[in-house]
Amino acid sequence: MPRVPTYDNLQTTPSAGGTPAFQTPSGPSGEQVAAQQLQGLGEGAQRAGGAVSTIALDMARDANDLRVNDAMNQYVNAQTQARVEAMQLKGRNALERPDGKSLPDEFGERMQKQAEVISQTLANPAQRQAFAMNAGRMDGQFRASLSQHMVEQQNVYRKETQKGTLDTAVNQATLLWGDEKLRAQSVATVTKVVDAIARDNGMPPEARDMALVESLSPLHVGVMKGMIQAGQANAAREYYNENSASMTMQARAAMQGVVKEASDVQTGEAKADAVWATIGPRAANDPVKIFDMEREMRDQLKDNPDAMKRGVDALRQRAQAFNAQQAETNAAGVNSVFKLIDGRVPMGTIMRSDEWMSLPAHKQHEIVKSLEAEAAARESRAYTAEARAFNTERRKDSQLLMGNADAFLAASNPDTLAHMTRAQVEATRTQFGMEGAQHLLTKFDAISKSSDKLVEARMDKQDFDHVAEQMGLDPFNDKSPDKKRQLGELQFRVEQLINTAQVSKKQALTRDEKMTLMQGELARQVTVPGFFSNSQVPVIQLNADDAARVVVPPTDRAQIAQALQTMYANDPKNPAYAPTEANMRRLYLMRQSRAAALIPAAK
Repeated sequence: MPRVPTYDNLQTTPSAGGTPAFQTPSGPSGEQVAAQQLQGLGEGAQRAGGAVSTIALDMARDANDLRVNDAMNQYVNAQTQARVEAMQLKGRNALERPDGKSLPDEFGERMQKQAEVISQTLANPAQRQAFAMNAGRMDGQFRASLSQHMVEQQNVYRKETQKGTLDTAVNQATLLWGDEKLRAQSVATVTKVVDAIARDNGMPPEARDMALVESLSPLHVGVMKGMIQAGQANAAREYYNENSASMTMQARAAMQGVVKEASDVQTGEAKADAVWATIGPRAANDPVKIFDMEREMRDQLKDNPDAMKRGVDALRQRAQAFNAQQAETNAAGVNSVFKLIDGRVPMGTIMRSDEWMSLPAHKQHEIVKSLEAEAAARESRAYTAEARAFNTERRKDSQLLMGNADAFLAASNPDTLAHMTRAQVEATRTQFGMEGAQHLLTKFDAISKSSDKLVEARMDKQDFDHVAEQMGLDPFNDKSPDKKRQLGELQFRVEQLINTAQVSKKQALTRDEKMTLMQGELARQVTVPGFFSNSQVPVIQLNADDAARVVVPPTDRAQIAQALQTMYANDPKNPAYAPTEANMRRLYLMRQSRAAALIPAAK
């Protein structure tokens, strides 16, 4: 049999069994038979050559298809990446390209160049022709999809532009709210854009109206907020009344309260200014007739309770500020007068000075009383030698303090001091004397240095209140003036003893040491006779009258009497050493507690 050609061997080999044998014809002549056999042999060879050619063409076609398919795979990948890149371009970026070409032209030219590069890798014209046909079909689809993308992004760009126009109009009206023409222009622009959106989307009239309200609401809110911030709340209220119909329910609810409150504040403040100008104080020390002013405010704004409340609050704030300024001014004036006094300026000259004339009458009276007390002390010191021993001036000063001990108790509260100025503390000299004012100044300076000192002073106050409660004084509930004065005297004496102990120790006492000192003073008691029975009273708690009635025990009496005799013999001109009952009590109390030195003499 003949051998069939294969892909790896395109030759044919005739089979020996299949080749016709030359035989001598028996019938016809030998020449005829030979000719017939040669003709059959030629026809068989021709049929075998045609089969070989068909196989070769099929193989060549398969090879071309394979190369073209590979090239198309490369092209499809490149076009896919290009399509993804193009589809990521949105809005204006998809419509306006840097080179000025349309999106299909820009990416179409890019793919054409890519096709040329791939085509050059193909082996023959048949492959290139087949690749070009297939790539051309893909290019048509590619450009069509990009054109559709441009149409879609045209709509996106239109929406972006419309939104930008709306935002610009709202921003213009908000920032330039005072220009009525620009406000109207902004409203017209918003209306025009909303109409275009409604037309593009086929919106019914009701939907268009709702969209307009939603777009105008931020514009109106921005205008009203600008008016309020500029102090034109009443204008904002009028604007709200005119434009609330073109605002959403949420915007109306949000702005209605804001506009009304701002308008009430503005109305109240304006009325407060007018009432203050009419009824308020003129000079620095005129009284603030707050009741009269509030009554006038209520009469004028009785139809607007909210504005009336704002106006009353404004009047009270003005009164508080005026009183604070008045207190500071008077404190400075008192200090200025005392500076003149301490500089030995004649009193007649001082009373004609601006410093004196600027003070209210009660401050002038307080200064005169203070000077009288100091003059009496100096006079007493010059008159008798007792002043040298007992420091009469200090005792007079202490009497001034103890006479106002209830006020001293309130002033010495750490939280009260923290809200005073130094000048105001200095000016308390007229109430509490030099010693009391100096004591408050020391305390004021301490708590002013740091918040820790203020906390420490508050703890000291708590500890003192605890000890005072143990002494029978109720610092938490008792409101009687006498009890307040007793508490004020006691607190002054306790703090003076603590200061003396700290000076002796050369450092501040701890909280426990202060409590121990106060508890110790609580235990230093003496006998004070009463109407029905004697009482045991701590020395630190004695007043002048109680100190004059203290019972000196017989054992102490003998020792004190002998000591007085010795001192009096050495200094017979000193009445403090005279063997009197008063001197005996004084020395006895001094032995019991250092607080005895702080007890003023009985009147």
